Amino acid sequence: MLPYINLPDLKLGPIPIHVFGILVAIGVLVGIWLARKRAKFMGVDPDKLESLINWMLLVGFICAHVIDEIFYHPEEIARNPLSLLLIWEGIGSFGGWIGAALGIFLWKKFKSPGTSLLPYADLICSVLPVAWIFGRLGCATVHDHKGALAAAPNILTVAFPDGPHYDLGLLEMLYTIVIAAVCAVLWRKKHAPGLYIGLTCVMYAPVRFALDFLRVDVGPTGDKRYLSLTFAQWACVAMLGFGIYWLLKARRLARSSAA
Repeated sequence: MLPYINLPDLKLGPIPIHVFGILVAIGVLVGIWLARKRAKFMGVDPDKLESLINWMLLVGFICAHVIDEIFYHPEEIARNPLSLLLIWEGIGSFGGWIGAALGIFLWKKFKSPGTSLLPYADLICSVLPVAWIFGRLGCATVHDHKGALAAAPNILTVAFPDGPHYDLGLLEMLYTIVIAAVCAVLWRKKHAPGLYIGLTCVMYAPVRFALDFLRVDVGPTGDKRYLSLTFAQWACVAMLGFGIYWLLKARRLARSSAA
């Protein structure tokens, strides 16, 4: 069983600095650096990429909070509708990804109507798993995804004060390392656009779907269910279908370019 480590906030004078926030910021910076580094190799305009990333991050972080509030904390909205505006109060991964996709489409509509989004989206998905490692490491350090109580301690459980629980942020981080490694191996060669979109979705969705069965479903930290599944699990179903589509699309594009 893994030890329970609680990292305190850092202090910059009277200002508290959350470890989670530091790790998320590092992940964002690492992702941007990798995307810029790989832009020329993947045939993407670096200047347009920078503009797109700004839109993606802005809309992504807003939606990460708003969608998290709507699907996981509706009672808080009923109590205080202004909680939707408090984007620093909590974020969710699928809300962030939906928002990032929306931000990319808004960028195309208002900033670069004639640009094909596929190469840019594929580039971002090729480096996203590396950046995601830091985000989930942040979750693991603050234990904000405490899972179900295990029947007995094992190598994947954490010694929480009330017993051995699965730490879902930690488990997802470990699996994300695998996804990142697969993507990094593929970086060496050029591939048909859409491959990284499909690959990241197909690798991530089934495992995240399974991990959500370990989420606590009762109490103040419990996740709401919709027809017995969490919002993330329903999103995983859509993500898997989306990923399969793009893997097949990339395969067809590769065959047509080789013909």
